[in-house]
Amino acid sequence: CDPNGKCECLDGFAGEFCLRKCDEGKFGANCKFECNCKNGATCDAVNGRCICAAGFTGPTCDDRCPLGFFGKNCSKLCDCLNNNKCDSVTGKCLCVGWMGEKCERGCPRGYYGPMCSKKCELCNGISWTDSNAACDPVTGACKCERGYKGPDCKQRVCDEDMYGQDCSKQCTCIMENTESCAPDTGYCRCKPGFAGDSCERVCSKLFWGRDCANKCECDYNVTSECEPTSGRCVCLPGRTGAKCADDCPDGHFGLDCAFKCQCGENGICNKKDGSCKCRNGMCH
Repeated sequence: CDPNGKCECLDGFAGEFCLRKCDEGKFGANCKFECNCKNGATCDAVNGRCICAAGFTGPTCDDRCPLGFFGKNCSKLCDCLNNNKCDSVTGKCLCVGWMGEKCERGCPRGYYGPMCSKKCELCNGISWTDSNAACDPVTGACKCERGYKGPDCKQRVCDEDMYGQDCSKQCTCIMENTESCAPDTGYCRCKPGFAGDSCERVCSKLFWGRDCANKCECDYNVTSECEPTSGRCVCLPGRTGAKCADDCPDGHFGLDCAFKCQCGENGICNKKDGSCKCRNGMCH
């Protein structure tokens, strides 16, 4: 205490008998100095030094942790993959264009953004499934896949029957059976109803669709064929329905039940060929 008996407080204390610790935000002798700490930092009541909250650094704690670091004193190293950042406080990976705990998986086609949570818009009005465009997994912007150009990514760099870096290689596709020859690899994308490396093979009786990948569900007791492009069951004369399970309705016969019976009221119409059979010998 001084010659007059007044207590001279140590740094960090105040009051008549120096029993009171400095309030938050104050420091020094008699707590007369203002702290200048930011972002939830605490202030050392003795010297005013800022004690930063997790995720911050700097003399006044106004700086985020540098890239690749997080936590108290920014002392922990992020372990996110594919150049993704982590939360400066928790270390959680902030994946953009990637997904997974460590950003280890790329976005599925048609999605982009944080954790691949955003759905890509149409690429100049063309759906992603009907174009040669790709959605940038980070920005969502439309970009053409290799070998294509133009605003809707439908214009080939090479001619229809050529492929390769300088368009010098001849496609092996049978073009009338082929939707496209990939301009970068020469891969033949077959039309529905065809399969094979060059789309040379017509689907067999039991299969249909692109690359003949779908199994027909037709009953061949009542079906003449399964259309190789659509899988539609083509009914035998006298049958109708999606799987040809039904007879033609009364008064109709033939293929697709397209013809009207001409039998009189005492006649029974054959639903296959339209021939009339008399009831009890009476046809009139």
